[in-house]
Amino acid sequence: MIYKKLKDLTDEALRDGELTVEEESRLMARAREMGQDLDEFRSYLEAERKSRVAYLAEEEKLRQERENRPAYVKLSEEISSWESCSFSAEFRKKNIEKVLGKVIIPTDQEGLFQLANYLFSKYSHGKFAYIYKSRLKECLSAGKLSFPDDKRFESLETAFKETGIKRLKTIGILAGSIVVIILIIIILANVL
Repeated sequence: MIYKKLKDLTDEALRDGELTVEEESRLMARAREMGQDLDEFRSYLEAERKSRVAYLAEEEKLRQERENRPAYVKLSEEISSWESCSFSAEFRKKNIEKVLGKVIIPTDQEGLFQLANYLFSKYSHGKFAYIYKSRLKECLSAGKLSFPDDKRFESLETAFKETGIKRLKTIGILAGSIVVIILIIIILANVL
C-alpha cells in the first residue's frame, strides 16, 4: 500500500506528464524516509506515469478534435443554443447575427460546401431565415468562384433562389389575403 502523502507528491510531480530524474530521486528519497517498500513504490510510480501520459495524450487529441471541427459544426452548436434558449426573439436574433458575423468562411472545397449547405438549411427551414441569407450568399459566391467545376454550389444556389421566390409568393399571397379581409370588413361595416 502506498502512503497518501506519496500519492499526493507523485500527482504533483506528474502534473505535466513527465517525471524528471530529479523528481524521481526526490520521490524515492521521500518514500525511503517514510519506510515505503521501494520496489512497490517504483512500480506504482511507473504505472502512474504511464497513466498520466495516456490521459494527457487523450486530452490533447480531444482538444485538437474540438479545434479542427468543421466551421458548420461549431456554428451549428452555437446557433442551436441561441435558437432554443428562452430569451426574447430580438435578443436571440442579435446573438445569432453575432455568431454568424464571427464565422470564418472555409477555403477548402468540402468545408465551404458543408457550411453553405448548413446555412441553406437554416435559411429555408429555420427561424430568423433572413439572418442567414447574406452569409449564405457569401459562401455560394466563394464556392462558385473558387470551385467552378463543383456543380453542388450551382445547384445549392438554384435552390436558394427558388426558396426566395417561394417566400415572395407566400408573402404576396398573405398580403393579398389581408387586403381581401380588410375589404370584406369595410363592406360589412358599410352594410351594417
